[in-house]
Amino acid sequence: MTLLLHFSYAGETHFLFETLSYFIGFRIYLRLRTRRGDVVTDEHRWGLIAAALAGAGVGSKILNWFVDPQILFRNWSNPYFLMSGKTVAGGLIGGLFAVEWTKRMLATTR
Repeated sequence: MTLLLHFSYAGETHFLFETLSYFIGFRIYLRLRTRRGDVVTDEHRWGLIAAALAGAGVGSKILNWFVDPQILFRNWSNPYFLMSGKTVAGGLIGGLFAVEWTKRMLATTR
């Protein structure tokens, strides 16, 4: 009947829409890169990728720690607590800040 009835499991629909979003995002990236040209050198690109990964990792942890500050202060010396848990929002924010900071640093070295 409908597409959603065909994919009756939540996991299948999630996989479908996540894959579709990656595909569409990549196609938009390729179109914009073709239209505007590639202004990022390979050396800078790898630096930006590293900054995005590091910023996302750190941001996801830091925001998770501050979800409940009382629990954070009670478990401050517990390495298992400090290394467990992550937030998607923190990863996005941390990655954004790290990439923007790296872009600013790369612009000043030219």
